[in-house]
Amino acid sequence: MPHTSISRWALSYIAILTLAAGWIRWVTLDDSLWIDELHTSWTVADSLADVDIRASIGNNHPLFFWCTWLGIHVWGHHEIGLRLLPWLAGTILVPSSFWMIRSRTGSVPAAAVAALGLAFDRELIYFAGEARPYAVVQLLTLVHVFLGTSLLRNPSSQIRIAWILTGPILVYLHFTSAVVLASEVAILWWPWDGKPRYRWRTNRTVDFLAMATLCVPAVVRLNPVYQRRSNWQGFAGFQFEWQSLRYVVNVLPGASVLLLILGSAMLLAVIKFVSFKTQAGNRNEVSQEAAIRPDVFVWTLLWFAFLVTSLLFNAAISAWAAPIFFIRYFSYLLPVPYIVAAGCLSMVRPQKWQPYACAVVALATLLAASRGQPISLFQTDRIHAAEDWQSLSQTLRNSKRVVILSSGLIESADYANRPEPIFHEYLELPLRGLYRIPNPDLLHVMTPTKIYGELQLPSGPPAWVVVRGSREKASKQIQRWQTDESHQFQFVRSYRRNLQLYQVRLEHPDSNP
Repeated sequence: MPHTSISRWALSYIAILTLAAGWIRWVTLDDSLWIDELHTSWTVADSLADVDIRASIGNNHPLFFWCTWLGIHVWGHHEIGLRLLPWLAGTILVPSSFWMIRSRTGSVPAAAVAALGLAFDRELIYFAGEARPYAVVQLLTLVHVFLGTSLLRNPSSQIRIAWILTGPILVYLHFTSAVVLASEVAILWWPWDGKPRYRWRTNRTVDFLAMATLCVPAVVRLNPVYQRRSNWQGFAGFQFEWQSLRYVVNVLPGASVLLLILGSAMLLAVIKFVSFKTQAGNRNEVSQEAAIRPDVFVWTLLWFAFLVTSLLFNAAISAWAAPIFFIRYFSYLLPVPYIVAAGCLSMVRPQKWQPYACAVVALATLLAASRGQPISLFQTDRIHAAEDWQSLSQTLRNSKRVVILSSGLIESADYANRPEPIFHEYLELPLRGLYRIPNPDLLHVMTPTKIYGELQLPSGPPAWVVVRGSREKASKQIQRWQTDESHQFQFVRSYRRNLQLYQVRLEHPDSNP
């Protein structure tokens, strides 16, 4: 690894950047949870023995939830407590990326540009404040790739073991992280630095087989998800081609342009790398100023490969099972443009032009990170906030009315027909975790296949009807439930754009006046 010194100005820069990144991610941690985070809250709300089955019902491995369960028993079961681990991971990502990119490329300006983008990227800010594993996956992916490329220069047993172990942990945190390992197989199996090919490939084959073996328990857990693929397919409602295009356009609008520009730079870097290797073979020497080290090139190429491999994987799995992969399942790709940019900038020759190139790319990085929208250090609502269960629960707790809940969960129709109580608890999870209502006996679940008249509710004060979805979608749902004139639903208010509250009189046609 290069031993470039870091000036006090650079240390001050990364310290201020880390503080700013941590603050931006912190100020909205106490905002309302949304439906996926409410699944986390319900999963960890009770004993440790309940975590495994509750995580599995939600199509997740329990590793992240075990960590969250431990966390809330230390600092409390509230919004901040549930989100503290992702916040730590999202904040640590900024200085970690600076240190790892500088260590790998030897370029402080390039590392500074990448850290700038990672600190203010809107999507990274969002996931760092979400009680789900995505921010942890992003940080661990960075560490894992750093360890893997370190083998090119320092193939020590400690680094090798750490690299092998972090791979399966990524898969346990989220199953789609297997794409990271697939990309590594394609890139790191080749001895880029001129080491003896047989020994290098033999060692990497053993390493990848070890990772695959450790991933077997996670793969076994995917079988129930595959058996329920029809639920996902009906819920997704789009083909993988459009979903992949939506990912590139919506998630990486400015960054995708940056990738296209830097893709050309990478092509030039490949040509220069090959030419330098050829010169080295002919003259047995390469200028230190002009040479591009193999580990720098492989580091950049590997991150670039994640995007291509992920889209190909999405296409394959959509054709095989269902188009179930949403944008958030590719969240480990969010740091890719900034890391690729730093790698390409470090390969700019002559090196004296690097600071100028970094200054230009830094402007593009800020544009890509903000997605064209201003980022405030004092914002009160979370980015993409669409559900306010926090305020809704306060309304429900202040009354003793019956609550009819339609949570819009993917597995609603399937789980509603299961006899086990745990599946019915899952359908009630928005009001059974952090925002649980005082009397669960007053809670009734509506599913898309059930009509209001089937609930057999007694006459009494008007009941609350909670519908998760847009106002338009909720209105259509209410029309399907309103089977006769005795079922008069009245709209009360919206709790942000994706959560609606109605009330309905508990009267039946055969009730006595």
